[in-house]
Amino acid sequence: MRRPESAWCDDGGEWPRVSIVIPVYNAEQYIGACLASITQQTLGDLEVICVDDGSEDGSAGVVANAAAEDARIKLILQNNGGASSARNVGFDLAVGEFVTFVDADDEISSDFVEVLSRVIERDGSDVALGNTYIIRGDGTAGAKYPGQKETALVRGADYEKYKLLSRNAPHGKLFRRSFLLEQGIRFFEGITYEDYHHWLQTVAQDPKISLVSDFVYTYKRNPHSVSAGAHILRPHNINSRLVQTGESLRVARESNVPGLMAKTFRMQFGARIMRHISALARTRDRRKAEVAFGILREGLIEHQEEIRRSLRGYVRLVYEIIFEGSLEDLRKLLRWGDGKASLALFVDTEPEPPKVYVDPVEFPSMGHRPREFFDVSDKVRKR
Repeated sequence: MRRPESAWCDDGGEWPRVSIVIPVYNAEQYIGACLASITQQTLGDLEVICVDDGSEDGSAGVVANAAAEDARIKLILQNNGGASSARNVGFDLAVGEFVTFVDADDEISSDFVEVLSRVIERDGSDVALGNTYIIRGDGTAGAKYPGQKETALVRGADYEKYKLLSRNAPHGKLFRRSFLLEQGIRFFEGITYEDYHHWLQTVAQDPKISLVSDFVYTYKRNPHSVSAGAHILRPHNINSRLVQTGESLRVARESNVPGLMAKTFRMQFGARIMRHISALARTRDRRKAEVAFGILREGLIEHQEEIRRSLRGYVRLVYEIIFEGSLEDLRKLLRWGDGKASLALFVDTEPEPPKVYVDPVEFPSMGHRPREFFDVSDKVRKR
């Protein structure tokens, strides 16, 4: 199958079947192993586009040396613009029928290309997903994710049954390049936590998705990553989460996939933003907590009414205290939620099942609220 003309091929030869895009930033100690796992594929009809995103170490040199040994490897240099920018640049240069994104510190199985391309062609699907091994930051084996036990052909609308939205990382997937082009799906630049937005754009189109039981990707957790837990209260990361949330809600709202908007709202406010909020109770840096709290409150106010309509119990109480502007009350509630502090609880045995309330006296900023705002039954039941 021939591709439209491109700078990558000017000799009239066949175009590569698969394009592998790798954003590279200060990955000198990892990129060699990553490239080795790619060049040893059982199906070698591929191109490897490495976009060095302004690395300050010897990453570009490692890639250049590998490219000198293997003509399938291309090195692109750019000023630092972030992983999303590098992925988009690589995608724009790709000519393969299929495209996948690999992180520079990860590795793929020797049959990644063969397995996923065979399945996607057999099923006529738009994207194929395999299983992932996770290696912890200390090098020990972690979870097997998500543990898909059998191959299946599903649709984006099956997101709930197959927990598709939780599989938001760009790795471990093989996309039909024409699908991404036709739908205008790209990585959101300038923010961290961009993965979910890219994958949500995909699911929102109700594509055909091939789920594969093979383990095809090895993801190595990097404790120094800008999105790692240690950096979760950085202003840029919080602002990125808020921007990503707004964009994700827009994509879900415009989609025709039933229930996607409600699911996206719950995932963003019930889980992802809550990770940043929960970190406020753990930090000992008072100034950092105050700055982070202020950014969160300012960014969440526009969603206030929708939060009240959509969330219940403990999580809604968390957001209500944020809206009231009391960091101290919030930290008190979060410590109780983590099981590290006690609060006065009242049980109303009249309803079935009974409801549990925290004493409004515990939270001076919320004392004027109706009783239902203090219902934390959901949190108590989880214990």
